[in-house]
Amino acid sequence: MITRSKYQRLVRWIEQVFEENEKEILSVTEVVDLIHERFNPRHPLTQKRVSAFLRRRPQFHWCLSARMVNSNMHEHWYSLGPTTWQKDVYVTGKWVVQGLYGSSYCDDESDFGLNCIVWD
Repeated sequence: MITRSKYQRLVRWIEQVFEENEKEILSVTEVVDLIHERFNPRHPLTQKRVSAFLRRRPQFHWCLSARMVNSNMHEHWYSLGPTTWQKDVYVTGKWVVQGLYGSSYCDDESDFGLNCIVWD
């Protein structure tokens, strides 16, 4: 594993959030909320900053992205390492799933399963 000297505390917090949660795949919003609940940082973390760490660090794997219908709101799901058992991500609302093979439109207001896209 690559060790980096900058921002070790924040990366360690993100890793602990993934390890302590019962779900294997978490959204950026869930990660930020859990960091704020558990560690209570002096300066609040933004989703943009946490998303940059999840995207750039090799220990975190991108699973899925979605965009809210008729808006510019995006959500991304990540896992700590390759996923082993969780195959579905549950979200509510109207989302357009953006993956490797195009996109799929889901307009159900209830929970629906999104297959997680993982590549090597």
